[in-house]
Parts: sequence; structure tokens; C-alpha cells
Amino acid sequence: MKNRLILAAFLTAGIGASPWCVQAEMPNEANVGVLVKALSSPSAAKRADAEKELLEFGPAVLPFLPESVRSPEAQMRLNRVRIQLERQTAEDSLEAGRVTLEAGTPTDEIAEKIVQQTQNQVEFTLPDGSVYPPRDEENGVQETGKIGERAAVPFWEFLDSFCDEFQLEPQTMTGRKGLRLVRSYREMPRNAAENERIAYLGPFRLEPLKTTSTLLLASDAPGTILQLELAWEPRIQPVFAYLTLTEAEFFDAQGRPVGAEGDSAEESGTAKPLKLPSVEQEILIGQSEFRAVCDLPLPGRKIPAEARFVTLRGNFSAVACGTKKDFTFGDLALKLDRPFPPETQRTASVLVTMTDLRSEKVFRETETRTDEKPAASRTAEDGNAEGRAEENAEGSTENTAEKSRTVQEFLTVSIRYRYEEPHDALESHRTWIYENEAELRHPDGRSIPAQRSELRRQTPNEIALDLYFPADPEILEDLSGWEIVYPRPGGIYEVGMPFELKQLPLP
Repeated sequence: MKNRLILAAFLTAGIGASPWCVQAEMPNEANVGVLVKALSSPSAAKRADAEKELLEFGPAVLPFLPESVRSPEAQMRLNRVRIQLERQTAEDSLEAGRVTLEAGTPTDEIAEKIVQQTQNQVEFTLPDGSVYPPRDEENGVQETGKIGERAAVPFWEFLDSFCDEFQLEPQTMTGRKGLRLVRSYREMPRNAAENERIAYLGPFRLEPLKTTSTLLLASDAPGTILQLELAWEPRIQPVFAYLTLTEAEFFDAQGRPVGAEGDSAEESGTAKPLKLPSVEQEILIGQSEFRAVCDLPLPGRKIPAEARFVTLRGNFSAVACGTKKDFTFGDLALKLDRPFPPETQRTASVLVTMTDLRSEKVFRETETRTDEKPAASRTAEDGNAEGRAEENAEGSTENTAEKSRTVQEFLTVSIRYRYEEPHDALESHRTWIYENEAELRHPDGRSIPAQRSELRRQTPNEIALDLYFPADPEILEDLSGWEIVYPRPGGIYEVGMPFELKQLPLP
């Protein structure tokens, strides 16, 4: 078992082209077509060279690759290129966005620069005329700090420094993906940029919030709980990530290493790091959030009595999706309400299959109630005493109801999609898999989004569902030109990196 921090949600594609790819010639239909054709060459060396050159283009070549080719070996090589480049795209998405500013940049220009450079939406309001980095008014020079002249600073390091300077705190934007920086009301000034305990992991930020001591009543053993906050750049929507703690190193009040409880005298003298037991803990993440908090237990019995600080080491991993691709299914008029062989499309490690297309009618009955006074009541209102007596005998009102029947027609498509390496991303509690961006699309620009979807089957690597498109009878009678478009990520990949949380105070 692993000590995991698991996050529910969906990581978007990365920023720009692959950083490792340096290619003099950009991919286009002509040069990519030549290389794809060479994948079917009689010469094994030419086939290998063509595959290598396609890879050297980097993820920029993906839009130019054909869906299929005739040669089985060429198809195998083409799929191999797709899988590797989609994985590279996922890895690129976990590179930190970087902010580059000239010294003394007006703050009213910074939000726009952040969006342009990192694709992270950020909003804030500061006094007119303020600049960043600030000027040293006494000496008349520009401060630099982490934000030097034209320095490229990772997003979270920049944001911590910026918020420290103007005493701001990041909050979630309502209904949008982004950060709103608001005034901080902390009792102590915000000083996150100088906090060495914060770990920056690509587009993630890991901060220890507090440690607390508890008593496990069942075993009468004291324990320690570490509360951590994991934040991610708002351009990212995590699928999930996990944190694996591997070892702990203890220090006394003077910062000297001390051995763990239970070590022999000789081992204590060497102050070997404590190997941590595996504990797994899962938390769910809101779709609109950019951070999550979790509690991790530490082994209370193993913490030395003289220990006042602990350094934790481990591995952080995140599961990311490749770029979304529109899986498009046409010839709908030939398939509607008719049996047809399942139609499968593949990109990298995902296969999307349409298995059925049918028209359905949904009947709804609505009832409208009206309250109508009888004639006796109307006569009584005119002052007729006889009518008033009749009203008292028959009742004051009479209820009537009118029923109407409406029909709504749907074009219903049965879809299933399968990932060869899902990395637990299709587990039922992960809400991203139910996202429904499907639409009916016509070349003239018309589009009809799917109104709803119904899950039919779910396995660790496959989802089957029905998509319902509201459609007028005229559309169902003539589906010429209409296509079903279903966006799905091209693959699911796992990327890991080591981390260290330094000198955390113990209770």
C-alpha cells in the first residue's frame, strides 16, 4: 500500500509545444505525408527513420497524422508515435507555467501578462500607479528579489512573492477557472515566498499547514497528524494525484539529527532516517477548486522524545490526460434505426466506438388547474340573497383541470470508450468521466449539444453510455451532413517527481 493523497478531477493539456523538440522544419501535410508513406517502405531502415523523424517533430505533428493506414506495421508505428507524443503532451502539461516581467512593471498590466504567459486566469485590483517589483524609495532603485530583470519565475513562486508584497490571498473565481487575489486579513504579514517548508512541484504547490498530536484510544498510542495543502495552477483540472511518503528524519531544538525511537544505541548515533509505513488516504476535490487539504498520519511511537522538527521525503505523482480530440461519426442517415457494425476510432491509447443510433419519442402529460366560481357565487356578489344561499349549499368554488400532451424527439447514440492504460482514472467516484461535451454538428455551423447522458456500463478501463440529442422531426428526416462529435482525451498518463518538506515543527 502507498501513502497517497488522491485528487478527484481532470488535468488539461500543456502550454505550447514540447520543450524538448527542436526542429528546423515545422510539420505540415506535405512533409508529414512523406514520412507516413515511408512507414510502409520495404526497407526496415527507412521505416525506422520515418518513425524517428515523426517523433522529432514533437506534439505539433499530432494534428497532421492520419487516423489509419493500410499497412499493419505502418499502423502499429503510427499508433506508437501517437502514444509517445500524447504522453509527452501530458508531461508538458505538468511543467510549471513561467512568468517573465521587466522590473517596475505596472500592476495593471500584470494580470494580462500572466494569462498570456501561463494561460492562468488571475484577477486583482491594486492602487493606480503601483509597480512590481516595487521601488526602493529611499535609494531610488528597483528591488529584484526572485523577480529579477526579465527573470522567468515559476507561477506559484511568482504568485507567492506578488501576494506577499501587496498582502493578497488567492481565492477561487465563482463559476470560472481562475484565481481572484483579495486582501489578506492575517494577523501576521504574509511571507510565503520566504517559507522554505513550501515545496514547488511543477504546476503544484505543497504547503504544510500544521501538525497536531492525537491519542489513538484503541491502542493507547500517541500519533501525529500532518495537515497539507496541495494547490495547482488554475489552468489545470486534476484527474488525481498521490503523495507517497518514504522516510522521515528527526532533529532536536538545535537542529541536530536524532535517531528514531526503537533504534539501537549504535543506530541512534548514526541518526538514520526512519522508513515510513505505507498508509493510503483519499480525498475528493471540487471541480471549481484549485487546492485541497488532507491529513496524513505520522508514526507517533517512532518519533523520538527529544525531536522538535521532522523532514519528510517522498514521491509526488499526478495522472494527466493528453489533448482532447474530437471523435467524429458521420453517415448518420444510413445508421439511424438500423443495425450496423460497431464503428471504432482510435487515437493513441483511447478507442471510441459507436454501437447504436436510434430515434426516440418522449411523451409528457401536463395538467393545468383553474379555480372558477360557480354562477351562484357571481349572483351573490351582485347582492342577490337567494343566490347567496345557493352558494352556501353547493360550495364556494369549483376546480377544473385541463390536460395536455407534448412530445419531444431525441436522437440517441450509444457510445463506449476504452483506455488501454487508465491508471485508475475511470473509477466511479471520479466525476470527470461523466463530462458531456458531445454535440450534433452541421457544416453550415449549426450545432445541437447533448441534453443528457445515461451511464450503461463501467469497468476499470471502459465506459459505455447513451447520449441524448434533442432533434426536430425535420432533422431526423434528413440527417445529411450532420455528424456526432464526441471529445475525449487521447490518453491517460502518470508523471512523478520527488519532494522534500523541510524542518516541520512537531507538537
